[in-house]
Amino acid sequence: MNAYLRLLSLEKEIRSATDESSLHSIMLNRLKSLIHADYLVLFKQHGGHRLTAVASSDVSGMDHNSPFVKPLEALISHRILGEPLERSKSVDLSQPVSTPLGNKNAEIPSWFKPATLLIPLIHPDGRRVGFMLVNRRLPFSPHEQTLADHIAQTMAHAWQALIPVRRQWLNTFRQHNLRWWFLGLLTISMFIPVRLSVLAPAEVVADQPELVVAPLTGVIKEVLVTPHEQVTPGQPLIRFEDTDLRNRLLLVEEELLVSEAQLLKVRQQSFLDGHSAEQIAELQARVNLKKAELSYSRELLERSTVSARQPGIAVFRDKSDWIGKPVQQGERIFYIADPGLVELQIFLTVRDAITLTPGTKVKLFLDTRPLEPLVATLTYASYDAEVTPEGILAYRLKASLRTNERGSEELPRIGLQGTAKLYGEYAPLAMYLLRRPLAYLRQWIGF
Repeated sequence: MNAYLRLLSLEKEIRSATDESSLHSIMLNRLKSLIHADYLVLFKQHGGHRLTAVASSDVSGMDHNSPFVKPLEALISHRILGEPLERSKSVDLSQPVSTPLGNKNAEIPSWFKPATLLIPLIHPDGRRVGFMLVNRRLPFSPHEQTLADHIAQTMAHAWQALIPVRRQWLNTFRQHNLRWWFLGLLTISMFIPVRLSVLAPAEVVADQPELVVAPLTGVIKEVLVTPHEQVTPGQPLIRFEDTDLRNRLLLVEEELLVSEAQLLKVRQQSFLDGHSAEQIAELQARVNLKKAELSYSRELLERSTVSARQPGIAVFRDKSDWIGKPVQQGERIFYIADPGLVELQIFLTVRDAITLTPGTKVKLFLDTRPLEPLVATLTYASYDAEVTPEGILAYRLKASLRTNERGSEELPRIGLQGTAKLYGEYAPLAMYLLRRPLAYLRQWIGF
């Protein structure tokens, strides 16, 4: 009756253990007193090829480099690994055997007792998680072996329950040699063709805008439209200072009148004086020159007012930026954009460059709508790189933008920014994953 109560008490203590260290202490010291053993060693099994001593009775810690532990691990591994040992077994460790451990003979210490019992720790699911080595002077009876097997099942269940889930998964992974299957599948998967892709900053810009440039060299007097105002063809946009132009036009008109009067006078005199006829050609050329100057002055005066040639939105920041500002002929002032004609401007850095061809699919993730990607088609890729306003060397790309991925006709507003995902050619998965690390390695090594 006392043995039965002691067995129940031992099982209760085993189940109440909170960590592996306390469980090992209970397994060794309580079992030692229950079956009257002199020395016990707990081994943990790693797969089907190795045992490790994790604890022993009367010792606070295991030194795996001691001259006793390593030979004992090699000896027990050589004796029992590979055998379908499901119940406790008495073994004779008095005879040295040759082990693979450096081709040396593994021997037990001289103080080891004659009787040794090996108790397998088998989990209820059939996995062998370890062994218990029990050593004493007297042989073990069948009753003691049955008792040891019963306790071993409880120990194995409790031990496995205290191992974290991650470690259990790793142990199963090792025991069933799944790692070799995993490595094989991983190696094969590295050759799966995947499409290369890169991310680059992008901005929505106008497609085919009308550039409003200075038609003459002068000073802007007035901007006749407000920023982002809808304009129509022929609507005045900018007026230049025209005081000098008007004065010049009046002066040329007066000079033309004078030249015509002189020409008329000489023609009338030529009927009476033959010498006057010689001046007609010269005066006629002067009149023609003044007419050309008059036409040019009128054209300049007309140019002083710039009008829109196509409908759209006037895109610029502020009117005050241009009023009173001197500009050179051909200098860009602002542009007129059609909200229905937009495209993407993308700057792909040199270090991220991949092979891209016109017609490649592009996805745009706007900062304002990151969950609604827009679909675009690459239309242009610059041959040489340029320095961006941020000081980065990059290739300029353009992509036509029509609808979003959901088929909506709504187009983004000009000026919105986001991130573009560009798709390139197909390449092995290994190249997709290692392309950037290999580039850094090449730069670091310098080959």
